[in-house]
Amino acid sequence: MSVLRSVALGLAVLLFTSVASPVAARRSGAEPGFSYVAYGYPDLSPGTWDSVSPWTSNDGRALCDQGVVSRINLNWEDGPVFACGLDDVAVRFTGYLQVPRTGVYTFYNRSDDGFILKIDRRRIISDWESQGPAYYNGSGRAYLFAGRLYEVEVWYFEDGGGAAVSLLYSTGRDVPQLVPASWISH
Repeated sequence: MSVLRSVALGLAVLLFTSVASPVAARRSGAEPGFSYVAYGYPDLSPGTWDSVSPWTSNDGRALCDQGVVSRINLNWEDGPVFACGLDDVAVRFTGYLQVPRTGVYTFYNRSDDGFILKIDRRRIISDWESQGPAYYNGSGRAYLFAGRLYEVEVWYFEDGGGAAVSLLYSTGRDVPQLVPASWISH
């Protein structure tokens, strides 16, 4: 009887830890979209974004907006980025990605200006430079498992002129398309 009780207790612990894992808990209460925090850099000299690394330090930034977007596909043209200024703005998007099929995913950014994508803290795209919005400024690949939640962090900055940022993906030879909102939660 005690062996049976030990086995039952072991199975209960295994079941509880697999259901109540931090990732499963985050997913059960997760809401769709990416959270974002936007910062203005009022004292930044033009053309100096290459030396700014807001993911490691404050660098003189001031919080100017925060909220949620359903996906990263934003075009402010010549207007202000969120509730921040027209120029010298950095935005950090965070959330979780859950893909429908296991395989290699290629991610692309279309941005004016800089862009960095991390999946589970691994840098997939590093395109941190002042630039115009080419259709695909940068790309990187990741092998992802269906149904698993991956932590996503995106950094974007606007240096001057137009402002836009998009996150796209492809699997194999298909044409890149926007990462669907249904894959994103925060």
